Amino acid sequence: MSQLTYPIQGIPVDTGRLEPPTRKEITAWLSDTANAHQVSLFMRALTEFQQLSPTNDSLSYYRIAGIHGEPDVEWDGVGNPPGSGFAGWWCAHNKETFATWHRPYLALFEQRIYEIMRKIIERDVPAPQVSIWEEAAKEWRLPYWDWGARQKYLNDYGLPEILTKERIDIINLIHDSPPVNIVNPLWKFTNPTGEAMGHRSMGRFRLQGIPWNRARATSRWGIALNQDESTWTDGVNDWEEANEAIRTPSLIGWLPTSIADAVYRLFATTFSSWESFESKKFHNPPTSADYLSLEFVHDGIHSMTGGFERLGRGIGHMADPSVAAFDPIFWLHHCNVDRLATIFQALHENMWFDSASGVGDVPLDPFHRDASNTPWTSNSCRDWKASFKYDYDDFTVPGQPAGVAPRSSTLRSSSGDAPRDDERDLPTLKKRINEKYGVVRREIMNSPSMRGRENDYVINIVYDRYALDGAAYFIHFFLGAPPGEVSFFRHANSYIGSVYTFSSSLEERGRTVQCHSCLEQKKQGVLSTAQIPITNVILGCAKDSSRTSLHSMTPDEVESYLEKNLTWRAVIAIESHTTPALPAANLPFPQDPGDPLSAGLIDMTRIPRTKIYAMKGTVSHSENDFELSTYSDYTSMWRATAGKPGGAVRENG
Repeated sequence: MSQLTYPIQGIPVDTGRLEPPTRKEITAWLSDTANAHQVSLFMRALTEFQQLSPTNDSLSYYRIAGIHGEPDVEWDGVGNPPGSGFAGWWCAHNKETFATWHRPYLALFEQRIYEIMRKIIERDVPAPQVSIWEEAAKEWRLPYWDWGARQKYLNDYGLPEILTKERIDIINLIHDSPPVNIVNPLWKFTNPTGEAMGHRSMGRFRLQGIPWNRARATSRWGIALNQDESTWTDGVNDWEEANEAIRTPSLIGWLPTSIADAVYRLFATTFSSWESFESKKFHNPPTSADYLSLEFVHDGIHSMTGGFERLGRGIGHMADPSVAAFDPIFWLHHCNVDRLATIFQALHENMWFDSASGVGDVPLDPFHRDASNTPWTSNSCRDWKASFKYDYDDFTVPGQPAGVAPRSSTLRSSSGDAPRDDERDLPTLKKRINEKYGVVRREIMNSPSMRGRENDYVINIVYDRYALDGAAYFIHFFLGAPPGEVSFFRHANSYIGSVYTFSSSLEERGRTVQCHSCLEQKKQGVLSTAQIPITNVILGCAKDSSRTSLHSMTPDEVESYLEKNLTWRAVIAIESHTTPALPAANLPFPQDPGDPLSAGLIDMTRIPRTKIYAMKGTVSHSENDFELSTYSDYTSMWRATAGKPGGAVRENG
């Protein structure tokens, strides 16, 4: 008899209810006093979840976080590769199933929180109040962090305010009792054994890579490899550095809008396929639009949240895929990634995996639909409402009672069949997208006298994620000379954006390699794509022509300006390994940690498959708030990149 598997089915919904509860933006959810019981239950359940045994409970926080990367163990009876008897990572990065793989993963996390909520209610809530708390548990869904929107406490882009508080007050389980002050479980995750996560007492569940194996708790911008370990082993949460990274100043002071602009373009861009929208995997030949992807935008948030200065301000778990899921913010981040995918699905309901490719039916290991070993697939979780019983607040009508169906309904059956006749209120959805993320759109529309404002400018990049045997690196872009000191790159007035590989070292450990998919992609020569929108930068430079010498947004003038000023530098980000992934003599960056002027700088010849294109397109911004902008007709500006290391030339096509 085969082993029973853990069924991931979402939080149960009462019979007769037409619509499931919604996942909500975390600050709005926390601020609404009507959700006080939900908030209290969530914080209590997450706290208890994090305290479950890493070694004895496969449904503990530690083990579920470990599905994404380390430790290299099987989960729910599935090895990786399946049937090999080996362990390994399952996270679907640089793959066509990036968005869909994370969907059941989030549902698993959400379901486990709910199960613990029910135990807390049964154990601790007095009988007269049980029904109130049970209703709160049924209505709860995982909140998301909308990193494309400004945070009210900052009036800028950054972490949600709840992520800046080490302790919080929640309502008491006993009616009319004072609030309870607890350690905020979103602040960090601490190994409940009290040992480092790589300690021998963790057995086969220990983490392997330095520095993660020496940490007892997760960090954000806290682990500096040139400092004593005692300063970071218990976890450091430097949320101010994370906020600084997210709202990095630039030449014109507007760069933080590039996050919102990238989100906006995810919905307004005409992608050639669903795979191109969700994954950064290079498809030859990609259209000019296909360089942007949900995964690429997601990668940048990982780096900005975790930290990326090995010898300076510090690194953190979120910046390395092998350990990112241990940081509680991972779940809020990926909830937003899933949200953006659902919005795209609503806007493009007929766009999905090509049935001939078979990708839609590939098992999303190690996740199961039932106790009988039936795996989830992309097709079976296409309809998030039917599959996992949640929706997002983007699709609700203000003032709509809970459980009442709006104009919209479920997109498709869980088998991935054709859409039903009912449709979502797409005009209202587009209006919300314009209001929330159309920052550059508004700037352009408010600049009627700017010559060439009908033009759009982006930098398209092809890069090799595994060029340094998986070691993570950045390519930073500038308009003007970059600073001499690497640690100042992102703080320079000339800085305009970055590509982050979000990768980990490919090193053999015993009889396996932790990221089998990564190793296979490296062997196959799989590349990745990225896109950095720079229209907002060009507009700002043209408005400040006395300082920048750019007087308009016309193509000839912009191309000449980029030819003279566009530069880039590659920099090593994180090395997480027990032994160097590259021999010291062959490392592509200086090995003197005492040399802050050059530490981490990569010679572009060490990442030879990099190709950087400067592109000009046309944009149409509709005056109708219920319609999105449209982008089209991109061509290369060869003079802007020719003769520069990694720069594309006309022969690249």
